[in-house]
Amino acid sequence: TAKIVAPGLRLGWVSATPAFVRKFKLLAQYTTSMPAGLSQATFAHLVDDIPAHVSAVADDYKRRRDIVQKALTDYVPPHLATWNLPTSGMFFWIKQLVAPDAADVQDDFVQAGVAVVPGTSFAALDPDDPCPYFRLTFSYGPHAALEEGIKRIANVLKARAAAANGGGGG
Repeated sequence: TAKIVAPGLRLGWVSATPAFVRKFKLLAQYTTSMPAGLSQATFAHLVDDIPAHVSAVADDYKRRRDIVQKALTDYVPPHLATWNLPTSGMFFWIKQLVAPDAADVQDDFVQAGVAVVPGTSFAALDPDDPCPYFRLTFSYGPHAALEEGIKRIANVLKARAAAANGGGGG
């Protein structure tokens, strides 16, 4: 539900055979000490028609994804970063090519007003091993801000490349 209604709303549902649902209910009763009653009530109030709502959210995510894809293509040269178009979810995984580890560029992104998460936060790597990837979400914020965010990312990558090349362009 955090992905289709509101960030932080931790609630879900099960669609399965009656036998599985019976066993799932038993397991849930033993493992859930306090169900999120407020979240349940909020969700029930907000979403009368779940399939229609999920479809609308999926359409919005696709629009957002396409805005980011176009901006990445327009503003980020391929010698600075690579990525694949996501076919599901709400994240781009971007391999930046200006530093061994995306965490090395993190402060520059923050200074530029862009929040990304270094890939080491999600990898089953030794924390000291470099990871050039960062995760970029497109799930929230005004559509117009998505392109601006990509411009800022591009500017950071270009500046890093220029500094590595002794001040030459990125």
